[in-house]
Amino acid sequence: MKEKKTMVRESGGRKFGITAKVVVILLVISLVTIGSMAVLNLYAFKSMGDMTKKDTQSLFRRQTKEHLERIVTDKTTLCENDLEEIKDLVYAEEAFALELFYNGTDHKYIEQTLDTQYSAQPDDPVPANAPSDFQYSEKFQRMLSLKYLAIKPAPGINLTYDQNDKLFSPDPEVNKTLHTFSQMISLFRSTSGEHSTIKWVYIGTPAGLHFSYPGHGPYGESYDCRLRGWYKRANESGEFGWSDPYVDASGQGLMITASKPVYDSNNKLLGVVAADVTIETINNELISLDSGESGYTYLIDSEGAVISKPEYEAGDVRWDNLYPLAWRHNTSNEELNNITKKMMRGESGSAIITLDGEKKYIVFAPIKSVGWSLAAVLPEKEALGEVIEIEKEIDNNMDTQINSIIVVTIVMTIIVIICGIVFGGTLTKPIIKLTDTAKAMSEGNLDVKTDVVYSGDEIGDLAKSFDTMNLSLRKSYETLEEKIRDRTNELSEE
Repeated sequence: MKEKKTMVRESGGRKFGITAKVVVILLVISLVTIGSMAVLNLYAFKSMGDMTKKDTQSLFRRQTKEHLERIVTDKTTLCENDLEEIKDLVYAEEAFALELFYNGTDHKYIEQTLDTQYSAQPDDPVPANAPSDFQYSEKFQRMLSLKYLAIKPAPGINLTYDQNDKLFSPDPEVNKTLHTFSQMISLFRSTSGEHSTIKWVYIGTPAGLHFSYPGHGPYGESYDCRLRGWYKRANESGEFGWSDPYVDASGQGLMITASKPVYDSNNKLLGVVAADVTIETINNELISLDSGESGYTYLIDSEGAVISKPEYEAGDVRWDNLYPLAWRHNTSNEELNNITKKMMRGESGSAIITLDGEKKYIVFAPIKSVGWSLAAVLPEKEALGEVIEIEKEIDNNMDTQINSIIVVTIVMTIIVIICGIVFGGTLTKPIIKLTDTAKAMSEGNLDVKTDVVYSGDEIGDLAKSFDTMNLSLRKSYETLEEKIRDRTNELSEE
């Protein structure tokens, strides 16, 4: 009968001990858990940061739009009120001119008239015959008189003084005009100071006489009020209106004029009454943005011509030349052209467009009383400047949180490794002892004990079984030895 052989295959060498395997298993499980939590936390923080930045940008864009809309609303209301007051003044001039034409007295208000060639600057010599109140005015930024008119005749019209030192013209028609409308000063005196935006108030007549207040000079020798744009516009249209920007003849820069023709009962033109407002005044007092803002505002008329904008100046253009208007509806920027067309139609709205190479907010609204439109422009980078700072702070906080998560992850990993080693050692130490015991038993040493505490778990039960087995083997071995001795003795006796 053949004996059955038990084949035992030994490994070529131990690569990993049980402790290492336990540590690796625990480490993998723990790192997967910790890594998953770290990735989820990082994703949550990033999503939260992105959402916060998006919400912040949206909030600031909305606030910027609302801010510009409030500015435009306030500025258009201010313009409406101021322009209506100027219109009322021009209508009052018309009514007073008609009153003088039909019911005027002698020219008692002509106490003295200014030489129209008087200089405007305070450091220039003052003529000997200048009125006593001829002095520098901060409001008008020039030398002038608040007591007298400046009367400028067109070329070819001669004015002289009579024996009573009263201004006189040998032409009866011119003389009648002189006597009648020089009395406009009584209205001019009472109204000019009431309107901070008005520079000059005046009347130009078909006879070629120009009566302007406050009294100032100089005028060019070729100045003829009948050839000026404000006069021609009123004469041709027959109604109240505003001129295009032009260069002031007395050196006040760019100007626009509200004017209205004055007709007698036979519809004969008696003159054109007017009031001037400088573009500088419009920019600084009516439509300017708050200080500290790099944005700007501008006005256009119903045809898209620019009335007012920053740095809109006379430059080298002479007063007797046509000022080249700027236009907003025929530029190379289609976005701006579309906005301008809406403004020309009297619409209100807002948009973000690319202008001068950068993104800008633009909000616009009509000034209905004059058919103009006001726009406010603000660079997006200024509007979102605070957002950028907030985003930087958010990014910094996110970096801090991410770094904290990474540090915590590393610390937890180290703790897991240490715990794995300690726990692995605790778990495998009894097994190693059992292995050593089994090895000693296989070599015939039945006196060994597992030396493992019976912990009550599976390893404790295994150690107890080993000791029980060892005890049984020892008893069996002792019994066998006793039987061999007995048999040996029996054999010896025989």
